[in-house]
Amino acid sequence: MFVPPTFRFDAKAVLDDVAAVLGAPFPEARSGDTAVEAAQSDGLTYLERLERASWMLAGESRRVMALQVNLATAEPDPFDDPEYAEWSACAGIAMVLQVACRTADARIDDARILYERLPLTLAALRAGRISVSKAIVMVEETANLDAPEAARVEAAVLHKPGGTRSNFKRRVRSWVQRVDPGAVVRKREEARQEREAVTLEDRDGLSAINALMPAEDAARAWTAILEHATTLKIPGDERSVGALRVDAMVDLLVNRPDGTPRVVWQVQAIVPVGTLLGISGDDASIPGHGPVGAEVARDLAEQAGDCQRLLVDPDTGALVGATSTKYRPRFTKLSRVLKPGERAIGDDTRIQIPGFGPLPTDVADLIATDPQWQRLLSDPDTSEALDAHPDRYQPRVGLDRFIRLRDRHCRWPGCRRPAKYCDVDHTIPHHKGGLTIRHNLACLCRRHHQIKQIPGWKTVQGDHGELTFTTPTGRIYRTRPPNPDGTEPPDEVL
Repeated sequence: MFVPPTFRFDAKAVLDDVAAVLGAPFPEARSGDTAVEAAQSDGLTYLERLERASWMLAGESRRVMALQVNLATAEPDPFDDPEYAEWSACAGIAMVLQVACRTADARIDDARILYERLPLTLAALRAGRISVSKAIVMVEETANLDAPEAARVEAAVLHKPGGTRSNFKRRVRSWVQRVDPGAVVRKREEARQEREAVTLEDRDGLSAINALMPAEDAARAWTAILEHATTLKIPGDERSVGALRVDAMVDLLVNRPDGTPRVVWQVQAIVPVGTLLGISGDDASIPGHGPVGAEVARDLAEQAGDCQRLLVDPDTGALVGATSTKYRPRFTKLSRVLKPGERAIGDDTRIQIPGFGPLPTDVADLIATDPQWQRLLSDPDTSEALDAHPDRYQPRVGLDRFIRLRDRHCRWPGCRRPAKYCDVDHTIPHHKGGLTIRHNLACLCRRHHQIKQIPGWKTVQGDHGELTFTTPTGRIYRTRPPNPDGTEPPDEVL
């Protein structure tokens, strides 16, 4: 019979150990030390104890993660598929840790390996003898060993685990080579099979493309970038070497040798109407990448081949409608952007925009003579049209577009998978009477769509697209759609 573990006593023991580490007296000051030298010594001792305490807590955290997943899969009923039970447990852990599911999955995988296969390493981590990074080194480097061989490596290396992570890694690899020379070859072959690890990461308004590949392939790719970069340098070119390499890589990837593009891509930018009119300097936003300046936004609008009118509730700020138009906004550029509420000389008070006040004469004249601008600044379509045909299973094109524009990404707590790769999911399932309307649809990536349907999970949608998730253990989380300006409301723990 399976006996569920208890956590409070083990957790208390770890906390007692941490308290002992933090509460231990500092060593006596050396004779001849000045007050500053004594204070520095005390500070380093305290820092060492804090770091050790963090390792201990990280070790206990991983032990509990492994136990949580084991508990979920020990008695799979009411789950039909044990894999779904594991998904459910991992999703609950991700919510508690406030990290993306992929991040939680990686941490949980390491935790289960430590708990089930490398108990000496987990014990060393919980005792504060090794860092988390060293524990992960042991996980990764012994992955191709049988359990008895992994235990031999553990016992040999953890006898003296001090030193830097790099030195620790070299010792682990040396022992792996000693106990099973073939493991190194197998690790390399597995790495070659998994080399399609290409990721995109946003960094302060820029993006980084990372690719994990065999060393010889990386060397060839790097040489191609370097050689092409030298051809881009022209007299008077002030670009740095790094900038030339970036331009070379982009050119090699997206353009053919004759200079024509290999691919055609779309950029979606959400631009406030005040910015288009030139009466505001508010930034636009590109979903998934963040804000862009007003001037760049206007340039994008001028080049746009397709536009959509987004209707925003002035009281709540919620997106209430979206319609397509082939009209490209024609705007006026002012010599100085007006501040909200500021009146310009020669105001035409016949046209005003809430939050900005009366418009300058040239802007008012533009609107007065341009029927398309009049449509853009009015409510051309009632939002109720989006909810037409609520009994259909598949949302109509306009409703599908609206939901993806409103949500922009998967609405599961912590998930940011772009909406174009997500399902438009019925919060109340269609087969249980759920309607195909704005207030019952939301973007969920395929995995979270499936987790939502696992028994024990509950999802409720509010009036403005907010989703409230209740986990099988009774924890409650709430997410809201991004604001029309691109800012993200924080996920809430209720």
